[in-house]
Amino acid sequence: MRKTLFAFGLLALAVVAFVFIRNSKKEFVSFNDVASIDYNEYGHNQNVKNEFVRIVRDNKWGIAKKRNGEVILPVEYDYVDNFYEGYAIVKKDGYYGAVDEKFNIVIEPKWKYMKPFHLGYSVIAGNNDKAGVIDVNGKIVIAPLYYDYISSFDDNFVARAENFKDKKTVAIDLKGNVVKDFSK
Repeated sequence: MRKTLFAFGLLALAVVAFVFIRNSKKEFVSFNDVASIDYNEYGHNQNVKNEFVRIVRDNKWGIAKKRNGEVILPVEYDYVDNFYEGYAIVKKDGYYGAVDEKFNIVIEPKWKYMKPFHLGYSVIAGNNDKAGVIDVNGKIVIAPLYYDYISSFDDNFVARAENFKDKKTVAIDLKGNVVKDFSK
């Protein structure tokens, strides 16, 4: 009798746990099983703007309207980031680019890496794994030729840059000029 009650108790506990876990999956956007949001898996950062939400289907990302689920940015990206300074970084076929707040591609996904925009500039990496800097129009400000790492620019438009092979750490301005050499 005790074994039966114990087994029944375990079964009931398993059912309660299953129902709790299933109900904790908050399907925020759902339209014909095209996309759904699992906040337990992806966290609260799904909101890219007040009225829009990132969506995921088959490991591909897009953006939809919260209210009606209308897809605004097609679910074809490897990743879609939040908006920073009016732009969201997107990754497609392994390369990074950016969309504006109207969800237009403003920088084609062609960079191996791309940081969110800060003060109107983004640190990128080319196919040679070297870091560079572009502006919001995609214009190369510092070519990705020498530095292995460039930080985001501070309010004085100065960034830390490093070349690992040469063991060189410097502060650079937006023209790539060395403002201070920390290697000496």
